[in-house]
Amino acid sequence: MKIMMIQKSFHPNTIGIVQSLMRRGHEVIMVVHNKTEPGKKHGLLQPVRVPYNYILEKMLLRFSSETVHKYCPPRIVRLLTVFREFKPDAVILKEARLSSLVGGVIAKLFGAKPLLLTNSPPPKADSLVKKTILFLGIYPKLRICTTAGEPGALGKKWVNGARYLPYPIKLPEKNVKVLPENRKLKILFVGKWSSPRKRPWWLLEALEEAGIASEVQVTFIGRGNDTHIGAVKVQESAARIGCTEYIYMNYGVPHSEMNAMYKDHDFFVLSAKDEPDGVVVLEAMSNGLPVICSDTVGNSSCIFEGENGLIFRSESLSDLARCLKVLYDNPKELVSMGQRARETVASYCDPDKWGEAFEELVGTGSA
Repeated sequence: MKIMMIQKSFHPNTIGIVQSLMRRGHEVIMVVHNKTEPGKKHGLLQPVRVPYNYILEKMLLRFSSETVHKYCPPRIVRLLTVFREFKPDAVILKEARLSSLVGGVIAKLFGAKPLLLTNSPPPKADSLVKKTILFLGIYPKLRICTTAGEPGALGKKWVNGARYLPYPIKLPEKNVKVLPENRKLKILFVGKWSSPRKRPWWLLEALEEAGIASEVQVTFIGRGNDTHIGAVKVQESAARIGCTEYIYMNYGVPHSEMNAMYKDHDFFVLSAKDEPDGVVVLEAMSNGLPVICSDTVGNSSCIFEGENGLIFRSESLSDLARCLKVLYDNPKELVSMGQRARETVASYCDPDKWGEAFEELVGTGSA
């Protein structure tokens, strides 16, 4: 089967999907709207760029880049050309944006099945506008959501009419985890420095509240630089708390090197709030790390409380401090919890299982 995937950029969270489909013999093409460097992305394929409409993009940029991504259509003639040359059987549209609706309409014109892929599950009841465009056949009826919207909901197959399929993760080579002896516990955080909702400084403030800020080592990894809000606040918090010497800040670690970073730490913390999908949660779990994240992180649906990780209330710094203290006080549990985290990913996020579910959804077998 020939499958086209359309999204604003080739984001790392879709690497697993592309790998899964290619592994099952499907021919995949990635169409992106953002600028992309020449050459294969992530060693998989060369994205094809279909820019946004030039005039409308300039107008919408006066508001924000996110406004462009939501409301700007792609260059129709260019997109039609890509469809005509590739002739897809199915088209995966990433997120509910105007460009997705345009791609869905063109997919139907070419006889391809459009599927909408979103991080968050759809609402229980579609809005009147969405019902109307669903009735008109503009909005894709086949939908996949990568999170279930509630902690520990891995057993669900369908959420509000969408097929629940967590992002597929290829398990890295297993490393033997041992209890830390005569060294500080090593905590890892991964998230964009420029995004306020990632709240990396919350991790330090919660460690201070738990009374263990100087008893652990924390590594922060994120895209951006030291002038972005996350980096600035982490440095300010570390200086105020007096734990600067135990803090390590990294900018732009290549994705190919991330497995080594996960394996070098004892547990993972994502202090973000309202994060529709934290694929880093699955990556950490696949490397045998217990995870602490908030109840508003999408992939909290993969966390079974006290078994493979802990979940804190998104607006409660004290609750995050409680979770940190639990793992700090019980280091012997880290290895067994990390093993269960890895087993969770193996059971529910296998690439072949994702591919099989996708093929079932579109009504066809593997290529």
